[in-house]
Amino acid sequence: MPDDGPMISNRELTAARVLLGWSHDDLARASGVTKTEIAQLEATADSFGEWDVTLAKVVGAMEHAGIAFIANGDVVGGGSGVRFKTGRSSKAQ
Repeated sequence: MPDDGPMISNRELTAARVLLGWSHDDLARASGVTKTEIAQLEATADSFGEWDVTLAKVVGAMEHAGIAFIANGDVVGGGSGVRFKTGRSSKAQ
C-alpha cells in the first residue's frame, strides 16, 4: 500500500468483503491472492508489515468492485471505515 493511502485494518478488509457479498473464494478470484492469504490478512491484528504486496492486490480488487476505504477524519463525524463509492448502492456482481 502506498504510504499516502488510508490505513486499513483487518476488520475493514473483512467488512469490505462482506459489503460486496463476496466469499473468500470470490475475493481470491478477483485479486489473484489465495484464500489462505486472505484469511491470514483478515486475522492480522496489528500491522500488515510484509503483506504490502498481497494487501495491495486485495484492496485493488475491492476498490475496482466499488469499495471506498475511508481514512479517519475523511467524513463528517470522523472515523475510518468502508462504504460503496459514490453512486454505488447495490450488491457487487
